[in-house]
Amino acid sequence: MATIESLLEKVNALTSEVSALKDQQAHLVSLLSALKPDTNWNHDSPPPPYDHSTDYPLCQGCIGNEPGQMAHMGYMGCLNSGTQDDGL
Repeated sequence: MATIESLLEKVNALTSEVSALKDQQAHLVSLLSALKPDTNWNHDSPPPPYDHSTDYPLCQGCIGNEPGQMAHMGYMGCLNSGTQDDGL
């Protein structure tokens, strides 16, 4: 059975490793930001929402930014499998 002292040593070692990794990440982010400043390299903030209407310009669900899956399954929809009868 591990003693409290040995567990504290392991926690301290892991804490210093995490600190070193965070420092390395910050250094890499600063280098990448200098190379490509228009990219968000900081993953603490969420990425911008993806605009599906650029990939599926005729999907009425994407055009209207509809949250429901059914809005994207109709004729020319981004989720249309092409196997259903679209009433044509």
